[in-house]
Amino acid sequence: MGQEIIGPQDVALHLGATAMLDCRVVMLADKTVMWTRQGAERPFLLTVGLDVHISDERYSLNFRYPNNYRLTIASVRREDHGQYACQINTHPPRTLITNVTVLAPDIRIIDEASHELRDRYYKMGSGIELACIVRPSRPSAKIPQPTWSKSGKPLLEHVNVYHMNGTNEKFVTGLHIEKARKTDSGEYTCSIGELSKATVQIHVLNGNK
Repeated sequence: MGQEIIGPQDVALHLGATAMLDCRVVMLADKTVMWTRQGAERPFLLTVGLDVHISDERYSLNFRYPNNYRLTIASVRREDHGQYACQINTHPPRTLITNVTVLAPDIRIIDEASHELRDRYYKMGSGIELACIVRPSRPSAKIPQPTWSKSGKPLLEHVNVYHMNGTNEKFVTGLHIEKARKTDSGEYTCSIGELSKATVQIHVLNGNK
């Protein structure tokens, strides 16, 4: 709006949203606009002019008349958070920094003692009780209802799923198997869509060891 931005911009996006990072350049003349992202060791190139230099098809450069070189990132993932730079190849280079924060629900699978699980061993015939707790990315945000699956497939009929009374701060859904079978071994996932999930590997063993 006719004012120079002299400090970094901060953008907060929900998981799965579309990021639109604006960079308005006045009096570009014969210079080139580039977008880069700060990597672990050094920046890596995303766009040069109107051309995209990253193989990830979620990234695109959309020029908005008359002077906005907008970097668009579709279906934002957790790993998209970080620092993005719009740079003009002057001497010294002119740079606009945008810090991107990705807001994602926190999902955890816990046991009956409220310990977070990654692997759990059960004896055949014993009961399996798991709980999935989902907390919002920010206070008062709506909490979507999570779903359970096993190794990427729907649960079998003898596996019971139930929902507990949650609060505005968390949503809880439970999974119960009355008598564990050998075939109940596998990877159980509690997820919200395909974007945010927690997994636990369940092992049902023969014998007492």
